[in-house]
Amino acid sequence: MFELFPEPAPTLGLKIAAGLEYVALLGVWAAIVLVARELKRTPAEPLALAAALTLAIFVFLSKEDIWRHSYGFARTLSPAFLLLGLLGVRERRVWLALPWALTAPRIGYQLALLVLTAAKGS
Repeated sequence: MFELFPEPAPTLGLKIAAGLEYVALLGVWAAIVLVARELKRTPAEPLALAAALTLAIFVFLSKEDIWRHSYGFARTLSPAFLLLGLLGVRERRVWLALPWALTAPRIGYQLALLVLTAAKGS
């Protein structure tokens, strides 16, 4: 079984990061499910087809190391998330933004730590 963190995280900050990594992976699964659902609903939908192709390229051609950090897989999948979000805006279905909503907290947490570290250092 693939584990992001094979050993228990020693600090609270790393435990939060680990938890958010798993939430971000749920965002990837949500994207796959939502794209499949949209293609079943409307097979010729261009935005859903483009999102499906983006997901397929990523899932089948990515290396294992990209799955180790949400910054890697969320950044790589952001075009599919964007396409789903655009479809959601057009169709007025907010749940199509779920993949972004699940991956953004981990990236935000990482960036916040960098900003706080830089602020303390100056």
